[in-house]
Amino acid sequence: MSSSEKLESRWSNYDILNWDVVLKKNIPRQHDECSCGIFTIKYMQYWNGSKITSPFSQKDMETIRKEMPAELIMSPFNKLTISRMKLRQMNLLPPICSSVDKTFLLRSHQPITFSCSEWKWCQF
Repeated sequence: MSSSEKLESRWSNYDILNWDVVLKKNIPRQHDECSCGIFTIKYMQYWNGSKITSPFSQKDMETIRKEMPAELIMSPFNKLTISRMKLRQMNLLPPICSSVDKTFLLRSHQPITFSCSEWKWCQF
């Protein structure tokens, strides 16, 4: 079975043409030409089925852009654990987590700050 056939059979029971379209008002809005992907990711991350559970706005985009690489690298869904190992070898990640906010410097040389206590997967 080809990969396209697998995809077709996997999603064949989802008839998206018959899904209800629900328009929500008073949700975070993008005010620039380049943050649509980040807004989409944050909508998916914070949507609980009826509302956005953690407010964000255009003014948060710079911080979110700095945090997102660390979130992706440290995610338990990131199967490329070598990424974490390489960052550790470059002394860009701490050997252990604590409840103290950490600042990490990644390739972009932008500071990335997050609280390890908020991350369930923060075990290196």
